[in-house]
Amino acid sequence: MQQNRQPRIGLTVVYHHEGRQYPAVIQRVGKDRRVDLVVFGAYDAGLSYPANVTPGRGDGQWTWPATEG
Repeated sequence: MQQNRQPRIGLTVVYHHEGRQYPAVIQRVGKDRRVDLVVFGAYDAGLSYPANVTPGRGDGQWTWPATEG
């Protein structure tokens, strides 16, 4: 069911960077599920703002957080 979800502004996602995962919030939704994010803690900074991020598990991509159950 996770793959059927559509990104929307304000939803929490996971941002993948250099083998680590960081919490992020969607701030803009573009075509083909590409999003602009506010990422917490990546790049050893408080906040970062990657744009035009594609869904997936690779470096620089986003996924939905795991759900319990």
